[in-house]
Amino acid sequence: MDSLDNLFEYIQKLQKDVDESFEDVDFYNSFSFIEMFEKEREINFSCYELDIFEQVAIIKKNPDKNRFEIEIKNIFFDVKKLYSLDLIIDKKNYHIEGVQFCTRPAKFIKNEENNVFEGQIIFYSYITSLCSGDFSLNCFNRCVIETPKFILSDYLQSNSFRFEGSLRATGNFRFTFNKQEFRIINFNNGKSDYIIIDSLDMINHNEFQLIVNSILICVGFITTNYYQNECYYFQSAQENFLNPDVYYKTLSKSILPEANYNPIYRNPYEDELIVFNRENFESLIGHVYRNDEFNYLILLFIEANNATLTLQPAGYSVALEKLTNIIALENNNLQPIEDKKKARIFIKKLNAVLEDCKNFIDENGSQDAFQILQKNIQNINKPTNKEKLLKPFEIYNVCLTKEDKKAIGARNDFLHGRTLRGEDNKIAQLEIFETSLRLNKVLNMLILKYIGYKGNMINYVKYYEKILRKNIEEDLFVNLN
Repeated sequence: MDSLDNLFEYIQKLQKDVDESFEDVDFYNSFSFIEMFEKEREINFSCYELDIFEQVAIIKKNPDKNRFEIEIKNIFFDVKKLYSLDLIIDKKNYHIEGVQFCTRPAKFIKNEENNVFEGQIIFYSYITSLCSGDFSLNCFNRCVIETPKFILSDYLQSNSFRFEGSLRATGNFRFTFNKQEFRIINFNNGKSDYIIIDSLDMINHNEFQLIVNSILICVGFITTNYYQNECYYFQSAQENFLNPDVYYKTLSKSILPEANYNPIYRNPYEDELIVFNRENFESLIGHVYRNDEFNYLILLFIEANNATLTLQPAGYSVALEKLTNIIALENNNLQPIEDKKKARIFIKKLNAVLEDCKNFIDENGSQDAFQILQKNIQNINKPTNKEKLLKPFEIYNVCLTKEDKKAIGARNDFLHGRTLRGEDNKIAQLEIFETSLRLNKVLNMLILKYIGYKGNMINYVKYYEKILRKNIEEDLFVNLN
């Protein structure tokens, strides 16, 4: 009997340890709010400019345009003016400004009994943001964005979590940034997929918005999907977001490439690839958040992933120039003579030689030869464009193939609108596609090495080998250790 009691106690302790190892999360309040908020219903509104108070309007979600619409009947608005409205939705006050109304086609029907035409004039306006509460306070913050189907654990080393007693095996990724803890969760509520970003410490909402944008850019780089369209921000003094203030906002259109370009991916059948861990992500978001130029180049890279073959290689080329410029600035502009004092002495001596040869140059050179040579000497301690593009790969120990270097060399053609052509002078579509894939490859390699990632990366030149109709003598995975 004692052995059975001991076994029972052991099982209870084990169950307790298991229960405590899973993080409990609570999204119920957030999702119940969104579901209720997006239902079409009557609300009250006031417009102080027209002395209109607590009149009835209809508010509804426009699912195709990712925004709300408000309809007001038989109250006239000047369609040329912008109005401020106060809305009361579910006993919460929302203030919106810059509202411009339009009219829907009106239908009037003659009443045969009194010969009077009867009908309604409906004014409507799109609403791209709604806010209730004071968002200047330090609070717990949450951002909820609906996404297409995706699995966070395929890109980030996520953990299990529990929601309403139900265990979710993966999809919970935590990291630290600016000495504050954040959580990214990939969640399906039975109807749609969502990405949920929580601040686990109290934070100012404006700072939280900037961090959320950086997170979405980082996720966009890793997955190639830049999730946008619209979002709900919640803030509360309570961690479970009871009675939160709410801020709805329409964003730019999501970028969702049809082709695969994500640099890493969890493959259940292979051990070749590892996904981003906490350290990798914290390094990436640090660069994205603190360096506007790096932020912009990642966005440009994401946009290029979604572009047609006409624009894609040009987008990659601009991103590559921007990345190499960032690395050059961090490495003394890649100057051949790094010591500035010695470089000035060298240039001074060259100018002295030039001055001694001035008469010879004036007699034998072009009209402005001396000035051109002077300018060249001033720039002599700068690397050539080709060296500036290739040196960063050497600095970060990234191995380039002959074909990779050829693709980098071709970037100037794409920047200046020149088209790659074959021997028959026809546009070489497959060659352009391969060059574009190689530019994607070298960018991914350099970005990953720049942020300190160690592991393998997918080589899409090899991945699309059959489409390229040639044997690519490279491995499917590039080692970045």
